[in-house]
Amino acid sequence: ATNGRVQEVEDQWKEAIKAKHAAHLANMNELQQTLDEREEELTNLYERLEEETISDGKKLDSLQRQLSKKENELAALHTRLEEELGEARQSAECALAEKEKELLKKDEELAALQLRLGAELM
Repeated sequence: ATNGRVQEVEDQWKEAIKAKHAAHLANMNELQQTLDEREEELTNLYERLEEETISDGKKLDSLQRQLSKKENELAALHTRLEEELGEARQSAECALAEKEKELLKKDEELAALQLRLGAELM
């Protein structure tokens, strides 16, 4: 009966060890599954971050191109404005020179009339 009892205790002990081992394996499998899920989430987050970074880079490039285009347009407008101002200044100078010629002619005519008037009065 003692041998039977010893065998029974050994069997119970083996079953307890098997159950404990099975529980450890189940916990390890669950932890491994959780770890795999977290790694997949992390990989997805890295991929999204990379995609968004590329997208942001493309947006930045687009904005940089738009800015360059606007800067070029502004430079062209500035050049046109300077050309227009130069032409306007030249035109005004020509008109002023014409008016000065007319004024000189009127001064000469006035001087001639004064001379004639002076001569007639004598």
